[in-house]
Order: sequence, then structure tokens, then C-alpha cells
Amino acid sequence: MIPKRSESPSTTSHSIKSSISSSEPKFPHQLIKDLKSIHGKKGVYDVKLKGTDGQVVPAVKAILSARSEVFRKMFFNEHKSKRTATTTLHIKFETKIILALVEYCFTDDVEALDKEVNEAYFREVLNLLKAAQHFRLDDLVAKLYSWLVRMIQANAALTCTAFSEIHSICWSDERLNNYLWHVLRFRTMDALLPSKDAIGNGITTLPYPILCDFVKDTHLNVDEYTIFLCLKRWVEGFDLRNTDSNSKSKKWKKRNTSDINREDVTALTRYIEFSRIRPKYISNQVAFSGFVEVKFILPATIVQSLILERDGISSDFRRCSKLPRAIYKGGLSVDVCEAGTVAVNGTYFFSGFHQDFPIFSKQGIWKDREVSFILRREIVGNVTNGKQYLWTIGQLSPRQIFYKSKIIPRIEMHLIPKLDWIAADAKANAPPPIVRETSVEYF
Repeated sequence: MIPKRSESPSTTSHSIKSSISSSEPKFPHQLIKDLKSIHGKKGVYDVKLKGTDGQVVPAVKAILSARSEVFRKMFFNEHKSKRTATTTLHIKFETKIILALVEYCFTDDVEALDKEVNEAYFREVLNLLKAAQHFRLDDLVAKLYSWLVRMIQANAALTCTAFSEIHSICWSDERLNNYLWHVLRFRTMDALLPSKDAIGNGITTLPYPILCDFVKDTHLNVDEYTIFLCLKRWVEGFDLRNTDSNSKSKKWKKRNTSDINREDVTALTRYIEFSRIRPKYISNQVAFSGFVEVKFILPATIVQSLILERDGISSDFRRCSKLPRAIYKGGLSVDVCEAGTVAVNGTYFFSGFHQDFPIFSKQGIWKDREVSFILRREIVGNVTNGKQYLWTIGQLSPRQIFYKSKIIPRIEMHLIPKLDWIAADAKANAPPPIVRETSVEYF
């Protein structure tokens, strides 16, 4: 419409902009609604995606290309002009995974994420995450990470399911792997020995290579007897799988070299300190397990007898209670440097736990007196999608925080940020510190 002569161009331009801006919030919603309306209809598709199971998923090249750089190169690679005429492409994922990818490209959502979780569907989502990473659908990757974390927080036994599926599809994801190990270390009972009504079978689904790493791990937040019970449950599950004539995989492979047998499991028991298990458990569960050698049982009984004679009580210990002795030898420490408030600089050593996360501390001089400085993780509040976390550096008593990290994603809440620290107090001088971990990235 041509504006009237009495209207100035600037006034007309402003009214047009106001009209457009007022309607803008509706556009993305309407676009998604329109794309949903053509999703699944015949006649609009110009390409077929064939999965590894032989089934075909129809799609639109332009929409897939707009959402994924990988799809764009597959369809419109100038150096492979023959591909532009190809109507069927072979994709190295199952059809149900391809369907979910196409649905997301059309609708910006995966409706199946709203349905009730079970172990089989949890495995499908892990495969979908692998596919989303392959096709570089970053927003979908973020959604799937968030969904997986929520499911594992509610059902810790799915941790073993995740390890099992990652191992079976030969996939590596460092962020997810670090988070799974964090759950395994601090929620060991829930993750490995779940109740009967839990979602996930726990340790019976744990792959042998991960089982080996678990038994050898020195940072577990449980006692040695619990570690033995986990190994015992895994052996019972292994025996059940081997005697099941309907099992599709009777032979479990150990790093693809040889069949796993009881000798392999027996070899793992040398990493369990039986001397830290109470005598009543050693003489009962351990002695009659069938896979622990006598040469480990007898010395453990003698040591516990000596403890009983000396202290009047027998005791067991959390494995991670051995950490401070190793840490103060330089095993676990954190270096803080280049901070404007010089007093906070230095090497912080492990000194305990706060909200199930390690605390690092050091002694220093502040305002002409000796004080303790600590580095620890803090919860900063609740939001609609869960708690938020950050790490802080400050004085212990009276409590005063000098520097804090940026808000970190839940899946990385166990990692100490190296950069991106900011001043949290007016008394903290610029520049902010740089944090360097000496030997570990997760706990």
C-alpha cells in the first residue's frame, strides 16, 4: 500500500517496523506448524534415506540441508555432482534413528522424548545422540544431553545401561563418559546394585572392560565389601547369561581377545583389599563366593583379628578414605595462579567433601593473619530445569568468596574450570585466576 502524501516516510517506516516486530514472535511457531503439516505427506519428498535395516525414510533435501551441514555436503557437494541426482542415500543408522532425525529437522523437536523411559528406549536415545553428533545437530545434542542427565539422576542404574550401549556401538563421548563415572563413584549402590523396581539392571549389564576399571578405581565412595558385592552380582549375571539357551550372546568378549571366564573375574579380586572388610563378611560371603582365592582370605582375616585385638572393634573403610594420603604426596592437587588477589594463589590440596564433591584448601596470609582458603563447588539456586552449579575460591572463616567460575552445565559440574573466572567480591583484584589441575579431571 502506497502511503498517503500527508504521512512522512519516517512515520510510515516506523509503523511498518512496529507491525512486523509485533508479528515476529509468531513466525517461528507458525513455520514449525507449517513444516509439521507437510511432514509425513506424500508428494513433497525428493530424497530417500535408507537405514542399516533396509527400510527407507522419505525427506526433503532443502530442509535437511538447512538444518545440517553434513546433509548439505551430502546433497550439494560440488566435487561430487553425481550425488545431486541420487534419490536414495544409505545412512549408517537404523531406520528409527533416521526417523527421529528427520522429525527433528522438520519440527525442531523429538516427541518420543516425552514418553515413559525404559532400558530399551534409553539405548535408542544414546544412538540418537551419536547420530545427532555425526550430523552436527548441536541443538538436538544439547537436548539429548539434558534428557540423559535427567533420566540418570532419576534412575542411576541406567548408568550401566549407558556404558553397555556405548561399548556395544563402539562410540566414544568424553563428556558423557566423565559424567557416568561421576555417578558410578558417588552413587555406587544406586547405579550398580539397584532395587528390583528400578529402571535398569545395574552392574549385570556393565561391560567387562568397564568392570575392570571400576574394581581398580581408587576414588570410589563405598567400602571394599560393597565392591566385592558388585563383583559377585556381575558373576551371577554372567553365569545366568551363559546358561540361558535363548541368549543371543553366550560369549562375552574381553577387549575382543578371548572369552571371559571365572579366572578373569578371580584375577580382579586382587584389587580388592579384603583386610578392610569385616571378619563376619570374609568368613561368609567372601569365603563361599567361589571366585576368591584362599591366599587373599587368610591374610585378610589375620589383619582384621589384629585390628580387633588392638582397637576392640573391627571396621571397614570407604575406598576413597585412602585418598588424602596419596593426595598430599602430590597425587591430587589444584594450582591457582595469576590472580590479582595474590593471597589466593598457590597449590590447593584435597581436604574433604562438600555436597559429595571434593574440597581443596591451602593456608595463606590475609589481612596480616593466617587463614584457610578453599576451592569448592557451590549450588547457586534452582531453575526450572534443575540446579545450577559453579566453583568458588575464597576464605573459609569468616566465609568470603573472592572469585567464582561461570555457571557450568550439569553434565560438566564435576570439572573444575581452568579459565573464565570472575571477581565475586569488590575486594578481589583483577585479573581473575587461572586454575590448573595437576593429575585428574573428574572425581
